[in-house]
Amino acid sequence: MVETKKSFCRFCHVFCGIEVDVDVDQQRVLAVRGDRDNPFSQGYTCIKGRAVPEEIHHPERLLSCQKRVDGGWTGIGSGQALNEIAAKLLAIRDRHGPRAIAAYVAGGAGFAAAGVPLSKAWLTAVGSTGFYTSFTNDCPGYVIAAHRFFGTAATPLGLYAGVFDMAHADVAMFIGANPVVSHRPCMPQSNTDKQLRDAQKRGMKLIVVDPRRTEMARRADLHLQVKPGEDATLLAGMIKTIIERKLYDQAYVEQYVSGLAALHAAVRDFDLEYVARRTLVPADLVAEGAVLFATAKSGAVRDGAGVTMARHQNLNLQLVYTLNALCGRIDRKGGLLYNPGVFSPPFPDNAAPVELPLFGESTARVRGLRGMYLSPGHMEMPTTTIADEILEPGENRIRALLVHGGNPVATFPDQDKTVRALQALDLLVVVDPFMTATAKLAHYVIPTKHFLERPDTTTILDATFPFPFGQYTPAVVRGPGDLLEEWEIGWELAQRMGLPLNIPGLSMERKPTSDEVLAAFAGFGRVPLDEVRKYPSGHVFGDLVVGAVLPHAIAHPDKKMAAGHPEVIAELREVRAEPLIDGGGYEQGETFSHRLIAIRMDEVYNSKGQNLPSLQKKHRFNPAYMNPQDLQNLGVSDGQHVVIDSGRGRIRAIVEGNAGVMSGVVAMAHAWGGELGSPTGRLIPDDERYDPLTGMALLSAIPVNVQAA
Repeated sequence: MVETKKSFCRFCHVFCGIEVDVDVDQQRVLAVRGDRDNPFSQGYTCIKGRAVPEEIHHPERLLSCQKRVDGGWTGIGSGQALNEIAAKLLAIRDRHGPRAIAAYVAGGAGFAAAGVPLSKAWLTAVGSTGFYTSFTNDCPGYVIAAHRFFGTAATPLGLYAGVFDMAHADVAMFIGANPVVSHRPCMPQSNTDKQLRDAQKRGMKLIVVDPRRTEMARRADLHLQVKPGEDATLLAGMIKTIIERKLYDQAYVEQYVSGLAALHAAVRDFDLEYVARRTLVPADLVAEGAVLFATAKSGAVRDGAGVTMARHQNLNLQLVYTLNALCGRIDRKGGLLYNPGVFSPPFPDNAAPVELPLFGESTARVRGLRGMYLSPGHMEMPTTTIADEILEPGENRIRALLVHGGNPVATFPDQDKTVRALQALDLLVVVDPFMTATAKLAHYVIPTKHFLERPDTTTILDATFPFPFGQYTPAVVRGPGDLLEEWEIGWELAQRMGLPLNIPGLSMERKPTSDEVLAAFAGFGRVPLDEVRKYPSGHVFGDLVVGAVLPHAIAHPDKKMAAGHPEVIAELREVRAEPLIDGGGYEQGETFSHRLIAIRMDEVYNSKGQNLPSLQKKHRFNPAYMNPQDLQNLGVSDGQHVVIDSGRGRIRAIVEGNAGVMSGVVAMAHAWGGELGSPTGRLIPDDERYDPLTGMALLSAIPVNVQAA
């Protein structure tokens, strides 16, 4: 018998509503399609979501825990695996101290409402501060920018400075973002293409800043094809234009923005001709973009990986916030608004920002880097230090690592060092349903239930939806009996290690049910979980908040957003002092010919989906997209191999000509390698050109040389 059940997809971070056809007798998922009753996604699913039946029933999916024995693998029960892992962890802690144990959590666990909190609670109970996530690997600049601009990262507006109210915007500007493919949070991230078409039909203008003519850029009214890594220069030139032509919202700036004079002095030398020479965007188009954005009645500029993973990422994000503030777009209709959420605690009227330090007391043993606070009680260490923290001798060296839902071999910079580090661990435990490149190096692999085999809520995305939206889903099918849910791993390890978990509403005396765990994490929410359960397709609980957050979201003593923060001014001057370099290098004397940028592909989500047949039809690898003229100059054509060399590593890649890629640029998706594709992480050192505050490596706009293989 076939039944159709409501749920939401967790293949990636979007959480589109889905209908799932299930053979209830065989407990088999037959098909997945969009749920038209879901008010958020309105029937949309992407190609990856529709491939979920292939994922859950994949012949290579692990259905039992795996233990490395004599160089091979043997299946064992989950209870035995956890007993052995807990015993080894206790021995390591007793001999080397709690900091010898660390955890890295990424999307596989992060997309479960209880995944990250339980992992964090377990590690805290261990007594270790070695908590790492994918956030500090590729976008920690949001924390730096929020502290500089608002005075704290813990504001009602969140790290992204609010949700884009695109439904009421007159202009939208996207810099280094391609949400048609990447589905960027804090805007209508589901079915973005339709949302854009609808907005443009009613008259909204679209500006796209990107080195490629992306899917987004093809829809744009104005495409500024910027040289990779020069986003700060472009933004500084636009800000100078807006200030000097007095196009900014003078009343708004007077009330809510400080440092205008210092900012103007810092951008004064970014004249349009200089900006054009450095960014390769014609001067008249830079001015046109600035005027179009500033003169619209409403709108916002949004950023993406193109600016968060490239040079000067902290400054890039600060300038994005500044551009929005100068034009009066924060806490204004059609701009960036506060989403009160559903599972988030309610904020009182005139809510004050939470006092939150930027850095914690915990310091990495390498490069002088420190842990960063993302929210009260939640500090993360810089992920790019993990390999060195394992390899560097001495006290507090990491000897045991739990990798929960991530694939560091494919996603970390300096792949060779990452592999050496993982091989040097006394204990590596990987939580993943497949034998990934990282799992193959582990001592134990613990597969978990598929997301359709467990209940869940949309808690982790709560404040990023385009309106206050919440959904609960029960398990759609039964999972194999010996598989655990994400939260159970932290719980079971804590029980076996005799560690209490500090989770309000839960007792260690009895193992809770999954629904009890979800209720505990939703217990302080604005809307009771029982109310959310009433709506199988999810529900909208109110509206975005307009005009009620500023100045209460600002922690600076003057209650103004700091456009002239001293560190921002200093970095702007550093950028202006950098030499003009032809080619792909950044410094005088460099001879690099290209800059390699990281992009996303429709068919995969980072390293996830590369093994699914329907997603392999177009590509079983990550092509090196290059301008056809560049290919002709190299003497290669589509389908042939090139060697890409960064000076620290080299890879072979298969080229594909794309006229939308500007000359001098190589565009490749990251997180490939292992058995499929080219691992761009091999090109990226983690100890050169890294951000001195966050430790983040240069993950995009990487100087490289390219030659025929």
